[in-house]
Amino acid sequence: MSMINKYVDSFFNRILIMGLFFPMLFSSCFKSVKVEPEEMPPAEYVIQDISYFMDKNDKIDTAKVVLKDTTFYNPGSVLNVQKFTGDLNDLNKTSRFQLTNPDALPKDVKLDDLSVSVPQNWDSGSYFDLFPEKFPLNQQVNQKPYNLVSSSTENMAVNVPPRSRIVVNYSIQAFYMTCSFSAVLQNKTTGQRYPLTGSWKGLLRYDNAQTKLTEQPL
Repeated sequence: MSMINKYVDSFFNRILIMGLFFPMLFSSCFKSVKVEPEEMPPAEYVIQDISYFMDKNDKIDTAKVVLKDTTFYNPGSVLNVQKFTGDLNDLNKTSRFQLTNPDALPKDVKLDDLSVSVPQNWDSGSYFDLFPEKFPLNQQVNQKPYNLVSSSTENMAVNVPPRSRIVVNYSIQAFYMTCSFSAVLQNKTTGQRYPLTGSWKGLLRYDNAQTKLTEQPL
């Protein structure tokens, strides 16, 4: 009987050890497995269906931009011919958007990264001619060279009479517009769309360059 008792005790001791060991093994295995949260790709946004229109409070203002004042002197006794060059290469196009609903936009959208075409002419109806270069759709004043390629410089001969001076005033007319706009901001990842409304303010175009000559005695 003593041998049977020893065998039984040994068997139950093994079962007890295994019962303690296997839970610890399974517990250590489960603890070593760490599930990483799935990373979502950053959202990508685009502007769609942008349109401009004149509302009742919108307007166009004009201003004279003085480009260059030059004076030619002739202290001699015979006619003196000099050359004047008018330069339009320093003109800039400006653009600024103001949104009526900026708080409704997603927090991760960056308006500086979204560029759109802006007006450069208006036919007094519903048609807007658009500037060839795009501007950021943000609420800051942005500017780019206007590039009046068709008439970037103007050359003319100035006849200065004896003992006289000629003052040359060179200017151009600037047209500034305030108009309304509407557009749609779309999340390309989810397809969700957000309506945008507001106003656009900026330089519409330059026109009517003028050169004025004034003769004064010395």
